[in-house]
Amino acid sequence: MALILCAGLVIDGGLTLAAKVRATDEAQAAAQAGAEAIDLATYWSTGAVVLDPTQATDAAEHYLASTGDQWQVEIAGDVVTVTV
Repeated sequence: MALILCAGLVIDGGLTLAAKVRATDEAQAAAQAGAEAIDLATYWSTGAVVLDPTQATDAAEHYLASTGDQWQVEIAGDVVTVTV
């Protein structure tokens, strides 16, 4: 009985860890997609690399839409933060 209980705890712990890794991977990929949304007009006119907040949010949310998870995307300056 104790062996079955320990095996159940190991399996539950493994599944929890796998879900956490998957969520981290999805958040990182979505943040990268958002970070690639450069304001091209500003770049072409000034040479400055500036994030377009609307495009960044849309890109991150588009990536996350297929995951089925709940998420939150925040843009602050040139930082894209994704919480899954």
